[in-house]
Amino acid sequence: MTQTMLSRWLKLVAVVVGAALAVFFALLMPWLTVVVQHSPYIGYTPPTAAHGIALLAAVDAAAIPCAGALIQFWKIADNIGHDRSFCRENVRHLLAISRYALVCVGWCLAVTTAFTVLGVIHLSFIVMALFLMLAGAAVAVAAAALAHLTEKAARIKEENDLTV
Repeated sequence: MTQTMLSRWLKLVAVVVGAALAVFFALLMPWLTVVVQHSPYIGYTPPTAAHGIALLAAVDAAAIPCAGALIQFWKIADNIGHDRSFCRENVRHLLAISRYALVCVGWCLAVTTAFTVLGVIHLSFIVMALFLMLAGAAVAVAAAALAHLTEKAARIKEENDLTV
């Protein structure tokens, strides 16, 4: 597989993930909120409609760091397409992805804690938030590890370029 082809595949992944996140934040979360609030099986209703709207706004705010991470991922894919796989710029992009993921985890923790204390969210949302926080933490650690490895590879590449 060539660098250009790999870059195209990575960009396709970014587009698909971006579309999935857009569907999640714009369609699935509002739908889940309505279903959970009005389900006869769960029997849960938030204290007021304003609490439900505030919860949706808080959840949708998490889309901002997700979009930032996708933009950084796109830049990495672009660098790979230009045969700059192991460069310090990609290290910065990977570290930014790690920070965006940590911001998402922190935001999710703060929102879940606040709305749990207020009695606004149901147990199902708490469980879903825990899984999302675990996934975000995994992304943060993976991106930081890749940044470290890319930094080492960039250093080796710079040394090799100097010896030639």
